[in-house]
Amino acid sequence: MPIQIVENEDKKIEVTFEDGKKRSYYPGWQVILDVHSVQEAMQIQDETDEGVQAKRYITGTAVLQDRDISIIGEPDKKTRTLELGIWDREVPLRDDGEQPAFSAPAGFANIGFNRADWENGTKDQWYVALYLPKAAFEPLIAAIAEGKVASIIVVLRLKVFTTHHPMAPGARNENLFLRPADPGDTLDWPKHANGYVNSIITKNTLHAIAPPPEPDPYASEDEPNTEIPASAPIPADPVAAAVVALSANVEKLRTSLKWGAGLIFVALLFLVGK
Repeated sequence: MPIQIVENEDKKIEVTFEDGKKRSYYPGWQVILDVHSVQEAMQIQDETDEGVQAKRYITGTAVLQDRDISIIGEPDKKTRTLELGIWDREVPLRDDGEQPAFSAPAGFANIGFNRADWENGTKDQWYVALYLPKAAFEPLIAAIAEGKVASIIVVLRLKVFTTHHPMAPGARNENLFLRPADPGDTLDWPKHANGYVNSIITKNTLHAIAPPPEPDPYASEDEPNTEIPASAPIPADPVAAAVVALSANVEKLRTSLKWGAGLIFVALLFLVGK
C-alpha cells in the first residue's frame, strides 16, 4: 500500500510503497467503453427545493476496450467491467475553468470505486457515471425506452492514471489506475477520475457479454488482465467505427504536435548554444 504520494506541477504523482519502492504515474487518458444491456430506470429521491421527485436515468454494463483498471497499490481490484449510469445534468467547467481541446464536451464523466460495506451488505463496485445536458439526454433515453438502442460505444477523456506518459508513442493499451487515498485520509477510498464525454455512439444490435472471473490477487499492476474475456464480436458498424477512429486520430495528432514542439524547442536550444 502507498505510504507517501507526492504530486508534481505537471499533475504527475510519485508514489512510495511500503517496501520502499517508488513509481511515477501520469494523468490524462482517452477511455473507450462498450456498453451493453442498456435500459431506462427511475429513481425516487427527495430534492431539497422541489420535494420528492422521480428522476429517469439510464443503466448498463460497460466494458473497457483493450485495457484494465485498478487502484494504485491494489492489483487485486483489477477489472474491465463497470456499472454504468447516465443522468440528466448540465456540463460543468473544470476547477480551473478549462474546456477540452478541439471540441466542446458532450457531457461530464467520472470513473470511481466503492468499497464493500458488510454492514449494508454491499460488494466492491466499479462504476462509470455520465452527466449529459438535456438536449442530449432526452433523445437518448427516449430511443432506449422505445427499444431502438441495444448497445452504446462511449469515448471519454478522463484524469485517470497510467505508468506511461499519455504523450509517449506506443502507449495506448496501458492499464489504467485510480489515485489511492492519501495516507492521511480518514477513509481509505480511491479518488474518482473526472473528465468529459467526447462522443456517444448508439447501436441497435444485441450481443452477449461473458461475466468476468474472480480477480487474481497475485497479479501485478502492469500485467494485462487476460483472464477477463472481451465482449462477443458484433457486426461492424461503419459509422461507429469511423467516429471512434476519428477520435483516436485526433488524439494521435495531439500527441504528435506536442512531441514535435518539444523536439523543435530542443533543436533551437542547440543552435543557440552553437
